[in-house]
Amino acid sequence: MPNITCTDPTCRGYNEQPYVLTRSRYGIGCLGNVAPGTTPSTKPPPQSYLVKDIGKPGLPTLKASEASMVRRIVRYVHSSTLRIAWVSDGAEFIVFDAKDGPCEVWAPGYGVLNGNPCNEYYEPGENPYTTHAGTECDPVKRPWMTATR
Repeated sequence: MPNITCTDPTCRGYNEQPYVLTRSRYGIGCLGNVAPGTTPSTKPPPQSYLVKDIGKPGLPTLKASEASMVRRIVRYVHSSTLRIAWVSDGAEFIVFDAKDGPCEVWAPGYGVLNGNPCNEYYEPGENPYTTHAGTECDPVKRPWMTATR
């Protein structure tokens, strides 16, 4: 069970520690947190996958453009914790470096390596369903993105 430390009735279910809700052979779907007064999603969370597992049986097949983006990122980002996911009901393909684990909950989250170079983040343990904008623009050089080369 997740580490729940909040005793106030309005936030009793808030998870302070990362928690895996679903697991497949290579994928992990994170629990996420539900804001007080809101209803949890009935949809299972999207799963994220390690980049090193791409091409293995049971892992979703990447489109040519997605595979190309991953190859470009891997040329510059050498990390064993790079992950991919399809969020926003499968409409957005993202690549992020889950250095603190695949279900980390702390803000601002992981930078989306193929997203807005200014401030697009993914918090899989907070809201695994979509990305969000950060509070400030923190431009990071992304040589793998055509617009920032």
